[in-house]
Amino acid sequence: MSDCARGGVVVIGAGIVGVSTALQLRQRGWETILLDQRDPGTACSYGNAGILANDIVAPVAAPGVLGKIPGYLLDPEAPLAIRLGYLPRLLPWLYHFLRCSRREIYERNTRAMASLLLSARSAYEPLLADAGADDLLRSTGALQVFETEASFADARRDADFRRTLGSSVQDVAAYEIPQFAKGLAPVFAGGLFRPDLGYFRDPLALTTALHSRYLEIGGSSQRVAVERLERRIGERWGVIGRSADGAEAAFEADQVVVAAGAWSTRLLRGLGLPIPLDTERGYHVMLPYARPEIPLPVSTGEGAFYLTPMDGGLRLAGTVEMAGLSRPPDPRRPEAILRRARRYLQDLDERDAETWMGFRPSLPDSLPVIGPVAGLPGLVLAFGHAHLGITLGAITGKLVAQAVSGERPEIDLTPFRHDRF
Repeated sequence: MSDCARGGVVVIGAGIVGVSTALQLRQRGWETILLDQRDPGTACSYGNAGILANDIVAPVAAPGVLGKIPGYLLDPEAPLAIRLGYLPRLLPWLYHFLRCSRREIYERNTRAMASLLLSARSAYEPLLADAGADDLLRSTGALQVFETEASFADARRDADFRRTLGSSVQDVAAYEIPQFAKGLAPVFAGGLFRPDLGYFRDPLALTTALHSRYLEIGGSSQRVAVERLERRIGERWGVIGRSADGAEAAFEADQVVVAAGAWSTRLLRGLGLPIPLDTERGYHVMLPYARPEIPLPVSTGEGAFYLTPMDGGLRLAGTVEMAGLSRPPDPRRPEAILRRARRYLQDLDERDAETWMGFRPSLPDSLPVIGPVAGLPGLVLAFGHAHLGITLGAITGKLVAQAVSGERPEIDLTPFRHDRF
């Protein structure tokens, strides 16, 4: 058994949230072991759109969503789709999702998310500087475009609400869109420019750079598939799993941080923590030779995906499919993204296109779970970031490091409690 010295922490999950957490714990002097069955950043943190959405992002469970549920069920290529065969398992999650779409709950949850998002960039800046990775972040803003006047009008109303919370969203008329992205076809009714957004030009390079810095300052990282947690005598924690060669691997520490994304609740069931976490399966298409005149990320209101210019080409990333962890990818979904992209972009080069699917850990209210668990000293949770994992990686790690260190977190963690449902 590998034993952390008194004061040691095991962090489970080497995505952007887990790596950011382990790094900031180590910076505070904690003896830290980071565990994951995969290489750092190669799961959901790898395939995202790279957006640092540090303004205001509203929850998916918004007023009026109930009327959209039949479309989610009947159209497998819809921007948000629910596999019919998965519906029985999803019903408890959907119950909470629909409840959270009530206006007062939606606005409360939006404000809670804003408290995290407005600190997202400032939390990253010292980590990037320390790791020598400042150049990975591009401060371009982002453009959202809409095909119909109706969707554009709905988006403007939502933008008005987000402006009351500090967002600096700007309306863009249809004729102004080429000023932001000349490569877009003239098929849009209008758009919204979000000047405060940035993006990472290589999400995998981001996680890798922070992980390398973590190792440089004395952190430990191992390839282990964690299978269970055990409460030990003296309020210590046992972490049991399998190493890459199949051998049992066991660790003991004072504190454990669960940051295992969509797999987190599998580790918590034995501890009596019923958290309604489910999985949004996100897709991307990477076009290595596509070089449209798009100098900033562009998201599509109807298509629900981003077009992001990255080091490896143009990434088309997004949409939501509720279908769990075990079903195979649906090839219709990346094809649907490509069909829309062909309409949006002029002369799209699709040579050597690559597709990918990842598992976004999603809670019904779109808020993550962050913080200690009452009644289980030493257990801290950090998962459920859905579409905002890369955005919230650094601030989540900072809040967890503060909580583990016995400090008062700089953001009120009450809205992110695991037992809020």
